[in-house]
Amino acid sequence: MGKSKRLSLLRRLADIIGNWSDARLFAEVVDKSHVYAPAGPSWYTFEYAFTEIVQRFEYFLRHKGRASGESLSGLLIQDNNETMSKKLTSLMRKFHKDGTKWTDIDHIIETPLFVDSQLTSMVQMADLCGYAIRRFFENGETDLFDRIYPRADRTARGMVGIRHFSPSGCKCRICTDHT
Repeated sequence: MGKSKRLSLLRRLADIIGNWSDARLFAEVVDKSHVYAPAGPSWYTFEYAFTEIVQRFEYFLRHKGRASGESLSGLLIQDNNETMSKKLTSLMRKFHKDGTKWTDIDHIIETPLFVDSQLTSMVQMADLCGYAIRRFFENGETDLFDRIYPRADRTARGMVGIRHFSPSGCKCRICTDHT
């Protein structure tokens, strides 16, 4: 498949994601130069980002359940990576036992479910979202990003689903739209 056909396919898939009215997008973008990482920059950054996403998903389930008058539960699904799966399982068990810095975890069940992304199209769709967000921040590309951005979780106060951990004063679209 040529480049133009691949790009056309990515655009069509991003449009599908952008039109899923019940889907919500959560992402954490970390400016590594802004992170103090005593335990090593790569693991600390990943752990930090994972914690932030877990907390936001927990808040989403809690608030959406309260609004609908029911208790909602959610499950995290992660691309299988043997090294990361052990670390994230351990971290999630700690969250279930002790909570995170900001909240208890009561609505996310179990530890993440790890799957081979080649075998499940939904993880591939999540990968497309990650790709679009990465290209937006690294290259300023807006085509795919604009197509998925409507699915970023929002509250009455604004967009909360995607966060950019960066120096204060950042004027990017995410920081501007974030409450």
